Amino acid sequence: MSAIVNTQVANGNQADAAAPLHIDVKDLTFGYVGREPVLRHLNMQLTNGARCLLIGANGAGKSTILRILSGRHLTKPDGAVQVLGRSAFHDTRLNFERSYLDTDWGMRTVAFAGYGCPLQADIPVYSMMEKLQAEYPERRDELIKLLGIDPQWRMHQVSDGQRRRVQIFLGLIRPFKILLLDEVTVSLDVVVRQDLLRWLKRE
Repeated sequence: MSAIVNTQVANGNQADAAAPLHIDVKDLTFGYVGREPVLRHLNMQLTNGARCLLIGANGAGKSTILRILSGRHLTKPDGAVQVLGRSAFHDTRLNFERSYLDTDWGMRTVAFAGYGCPLQADIPVYSMMEKLQAEYPERRDELIKLLGIDPQWRMHQVSDGQRRRVQIFLGLIRPFKILLLDEVTVSLDVVVRQDLLRWLKRE
C-alpha cells in the first residue's frame, strides 16, 4: 500500500538544495482520541521538486500523514508541521497551493452553485466547480482529454472508474505547489492510470 507526496512550483522547475523547505515535519507524534499514537517522532523534510513515496502496511499511518499535511488534522505543538513555511492546519491560504486526493471520494461534496453537492448527484461534469474550470481553460481541456472525460457525463449515471476520473480532474485543475495523493489510481483502467502517472511526472 502506498501514498505519494509531490512538491513543486507551477512551472515544474526544480530548486537548488538551498531552497526553503516545502514540507517540514519535526518530531511529530500523533494519535486519534482514545487510541495509541499512529505516528511517533516523525521527521520529514522535502524541498521543491521532491517526490516522496510512503510505503507501509494497512494502519501504518500513511493516510494520516497525508491528512495532516493537507490540514485535516490539528497537531501539537503548532510548529510541528509546516507546509510552504506556514502552519499546515491554521493557514487556510494553503488550500490554494496544495491539492489532496484520497480514496474517500464517495462521501465528499464539491462546490456547485455556492453549495456542497455530492459526487453522485444528478449534475453534469461541466457544471462542477464551473468558475475554476473557466479560470484554467487550457489545463481543463488537457485533463479532460487525458482522463477521457465527457463533460456531459451526469454523476449519478457514471461508473466508479468514471467518477474517480472526475474527482482527479477537479482536484488537478488548479496548478499546485504541493500535491498529496492517497491511492488515487484505484478504479482506473490501465491505460488511464499510465497516462495520468506520466502527466504527473511531467508536472
